Amino acid sequence: MKTIWKYQLDITYEQVIEIPCGARMLNADVQSSVLCVWVEVTPDERTERVRFLIRGTGHPYVPEEHEKYIDSVLLDGFVWHVYFVSLMIEEPAP
Repeated sequence: MKTIWKYQLDITYEQVIEIPCGARMLNADVQSSVLCVWVEVTPDERTERVRFLIRGTGHPYVPEEHEKYIDSVLLDGFVWHVYFVSLMIEEPAP
């Protein structure tokens, strides 16, 4: 059964968190002055490490091959753009 979980993120260039495998990123927003992401998960799945990337408007950065844009949020007068990259290592096909 699916459910929606919220994760709090720091305003930092990147961070890694554990979430259930196969999660679907829904959106990012600010709640109580904290950057959060909402994720649709199947709670009983094993977990994977996911890397979140936070980019500020006008800040230079090099896009990563597998990053996926989630959302942009306004926090403390700055606009932050939230991306994620799955760190799941796929096993080679037999």
